[in-house]
Amino acid sequence: MTEPSAQDDNTIHPEDWIICGRAAVEAVYKERPQALRKLWITEENLGVLGQICHYLADEKRSYSQQTYDRLTRVVRHPNHDGIVAFIDPPLKPQFQVSHLVDWQKSGEPLLIIDRVKDPLELGRILRVAVSFNMRRALITDAPDQAPIDGAVYSSSQGALEYIRCYRIGRLVPLFKPMAQYFLSIGVGGPGASRPKWDKPLRAPGRAAALIISDRPEGIDKRIVPLCEHRIYIPTQGPVSLAPSENLATLLSWLTVEGKKGANRGFRARQAEKKAKKTTKKD
Repeated sequence: MTEPSAQDDNTIHPEDWIICGRAAVEAVYKERPQALRKLWITEENLGVLGQICHYLADEKRSYSQQTYDRLTRVVRHPNHDGIVAFIDPPLKPQFQVSHLVDWQKSGEPLLIIDRVKDPLELGRILRVAVSFNMRRALITDAPDQAPIDGAVYSSSQGALEYIRCYRIGRLVPLFKPMAQYFLSIGVGGPGASRPKWDKPLRAPGRAAALIISDRPEGIDKRIVPLCEHRIYIPTQGPVSLAPSENLATLLSWLTVEGKKGANRGFRARQAEKKAKKTTKKD
């Protein structure tokens, strides 16, 4: 393998995002290799990320061997797997109301994130969203909303490469134009109800828009009356679910295709009836 470069090893540019962890670095290399500016890794990871190191060497970019303690000082926590990279941030476009028309045509749920303070939890939320093929998220500019940055990217394990995050100001004015395109579902908040597990919410011609926050009381009280539905996920133990766990449960419910028994999906029931008729004829 090409030897690590010593040139510019210790320079950190303020415009770079600092990300860490193998999954995050491999995601940016797969989707935007030109955004990978520099790589710092411990000795045991030189072979693990050999292909990326070769790429950086061919592109005349820097990668270097560092101590674990040095990397810990850079990212300010020890959970980096001995892998730290410096990347160009992905685009963070400003939301326009006209986007709703095109998004509705795709039939995909829309994620709206408001006042999630913890960057690690924000990253986990985005990872859950991507695992359900959500490709767009609106994130408010509220002062207590964690910004999209390298910490969020690392926590999402690179999921930010697969979801476009749009910046939006106030949420209240969004609901009126959104109503004809999306079914608004708030997570938590006063008056929230338990999901009817056998009857996922549906709205003909409209996809779901899920509004989520990490506030203990749920979504902002100012948008509670604007949501068409408010859902909470019931638990039985003494520990409540994190917002990312609520989102995963809610998306599993909303995207279910059919149930067993009496509540099974229409197509599944029709296929079962047809199979029974065929059996009787035989």
